[in-house]
Amino acid sequence: MKIREKVLSLFPDRECINLIKPNNNDGQYQQYHELMNNQIQQEFWDQIKTLREKIIEKATLKKINGITLNMRIFLIILKGCLEEFNDLSPLNISAMYI
Repeated sequence: MKIREKVLSLFPDRECINLIKPNNNDGQYQQYHELMNNQIQQEFWDQIKTLREKIIEKATLKKINGITLNMRIFLIILKGCLEEFNDLSPLNISAMYI
């Protein structure tokens, strides 16, 4: 299965959202992570709030092999993924939380 087909099968309900630039000063483009909250346009914050609301509204519980993912399991899987990425090992998500 091609990567595009896999992504489409994993995310059948998807939506694109355009966000304005956080700040109009192009000189600060590479330093967005350093901007203070009051330096970011209010319209950007409004768009982020709308995006969060859409994500929460559409979020559903996920299951792997019949086990519902809770935050603890999610963090175990995330930690396992990071360790395997760092070790350049192939991912085996099922083995990370059993």
